[in-house]
Amino acid sequence: MFENARPNGILLAPLFLRPFSGKLPDIVVTREALPPALAAANALYLHLEGLGYPVTLAARGMFWRDDPEHGGKKRERFREEWSPCTPTVVHVRSVAFGLTLFETTKDVETVSVNGKSVPVDSLPPRRRRWYGVPTTTTVPSGLLALAAYSPYPDTSWHRVWRETSVGSLPRMVRTIQRELEASAPEVARLAAEADQRAEVEKRLEEEEQRQREEKERERERQEQERRRQQAAKESRDQLLAIVEAWALANRVEEFFRNLSSGLVTEPNEGNRHHLKSRADAARQMLGDTDALGQFKSWKTPEECLEGSAQRVGAF
Repeated sequence: MFENARPNGILLAPLFLRPFSGKLPDIVVTREALPPALAAANALYLHLEGLGYPVTLAARGMFWRDDPEHGGKKRERFREEWSPCTPTVVHVRSVAFGLTLFETTKDVETVSVNGKSVPVDSLPPRRRRWYGVPTTTTVPSGLLALAAYSPYPDTSWHRVWRETSVGSLPRMVRTIQRELEASAPEVARLAAEADQRAEVEKRLEEEEQRQREEKERERERQEQERRRQQAAKESRDQLLAIVEAWALANRVEEFFRNLSSGLVTEPNEGNRHHLKSRADAARQMLGDTDALGQFKSWKTPEECLEGSAQRVGAF
């Protein structure tokens, strides 16, 4: 509970509590201010629930928690260490309000005395000038405040009721109740407008996603068409090369047939033997001229496309 907490130290005595549990009402105070804070929270919660306005810890993820000093001065370093897991909310006529009870802060002038920061007001007037120029330190004030806010995402509504004297917050519960009731239609409108914006944004995101997917499909279609055309070109170039090689092979065969006929009529046997050896060497150098054998290596456009897909997949 709140008593089982870690205080967060600052230079001056009052320390804000840091409960180990996050499943607690949204109360941020020092140990000294804890009893009046619990009494004020109890008075407020019982008054609201007595009117049929239940006060609960919101389900996780249902609402968001606002900064208790939203719209005021920036939160100090020592105020940032604890917040509940979920907001404390009150439902007023089906409209939710977030509630944060917190101890306010104040600025005091301090000077350094023996290495410690001491309020100037605690020193005798005649000794204050001995310690140099004062500095401003922010410390807890001992006074409580209640922040009510819209817990609906993407909305902005915030009210704060502050004590002017210690223990005066419980006397404000009727004023707080009436202002929450009066503000319920405004918060409901803000929530409805936020829902409409969220729906518009969702549709825009869906449309952008659809366009991205359509562009990706078009890119894939164009890439497939490019590969198809490339495969057709490769197949055609290969086939033309085979045809040209076949035509060359025919000319070579015709050449060697004429050469063989000429060798038969060569009267000199020595010359005939020498020329035949050279003809055999020439044929061996040119290799196979079989058109069917060359045609077996040809690939159709579909086979070229399949090979291209396999190379892409290998990368």
